[in-house]
Amino acid sequence: MWSEAVEALSTVLAATAGLVAPEVVLVGGGLSRAGEALLGPLRRRLDAKLTLQRRPQLQIAQLGDQAGLLGAGLLAWEQVGVRLVPENAPVADSQAETPSPRTACPTDSMSARM
Repeated sequence: MWSEAVEALSTVLAATAGLVAPEVVLVGGGLSRAGEALLGPLRRRLDAKLTLQRRPQLQIAQLGDQAGLLGAGLLAWEQVGVRLVPENAPVADSQAETPSPRTACPTDSMSARM
């Protein structure tokens, strides 16, 4: 079953590499707990499938299986008009054109800017 999962994931990643040529692919969720036990075989299968495509780096996502939960929480805050952005957070170029207001959060050191 494990080899089937690695095979399926490597097939999807090979197709993705051919379409969008990512430099890095982050593995998150429950699979991220497997660490190198997953990444080693996945790298080998992916290398076998790719010919001329860029080989993306495979890494474990730092947030692991908490990424979806944290993203959903941030989305919920944004839906009610609260944008949680640390004061020292870098602003991406696309956000620089259309800045979002920052709102104070009582549990964090945020500043209000409107």
